[in-house]
Amino acid sequence: MLSVGLKSNSRRWYRSGYKTEELCLSPPAFDMLGSTYERDHARWEGEEGRCLRVSLPPHVLQRHFPDDSTQFDMETRFENIDYPLRNTILALAAEMRAGFPNGEMYAEGLSWAALGWLHANYRKVQKVFKREQTLTRSKQQRIIDFIEASIDSTISVDQLAALVNISPSHFFPLFRRVFGVTPYQYVMKKRIERVACILKTEPDRSLSEIALATGFSNQAHMINVFKRFKHQTPLRWKLSNL
Repeated sequence: MLSVGLKSNSRRWYRSGYKTEELCLSPPAFDMLGSTYERDHARWEGEEGRCLRVSLPPHVLQRHFPDDSTQFDMETRFENIDYPLRNTILALAAEMRAGFPNGEMYAEGLSWAALGWLHANYRKVQKVFKREQTLTRSKQQRIIDFIEASIDSTISVDQLAALVNISPSHFFPLFRRVFGVTPYQYVMKKRIERVACILKTEPDRSLSEIALATGFSNQAHMINVFKRFKHQTPLRWKLSNL
């Protein structure tokens, strides 16, 4: 479990056996509680604070990191400073609180970014063997065809990984290495291409209809992503391309 400090003006004392630690969970610090975490007694003093807790239960880690060559566990560490990890977790929390305005695949990408960062920087590893996996040309084409056919539906990393029989944890970096972008970025690019095609060939269709037909959560989400890729609004792009 991760405990990310948001607001704190207090001290705490943890006792495990004969050892007592005096700690403070003030922003931007976070605590990492692994399997070695033990606490016989705890005491807090000061004002009530707030923290964001991220739980990583074993069954979730096993599903995302099924490779037997790696045992995903973390050392218990207090008062860590890691801005990339903190910013990713806060962005994910904000996205969830807002009801996923950028789509579930964006939130999924943030989740994978946090898990990947933990896996690369904080895990305890017990290696037995390493199994190489690649995205062959046929697997790449299978992914491309699936995305093209499902552009109006929800597409997840789990779906794409299952399509080519690769675990999600291995699929994400493989996809990025082969395609040069994350799965989320690739899907958004393909959706914007489809939006542009509809704007040009069916100019009378409303933006809300186009958003629904291209898999966006709503019209506002489509417009924001379109501006990121085309550097102008859909309506202005349509007027300049008719």
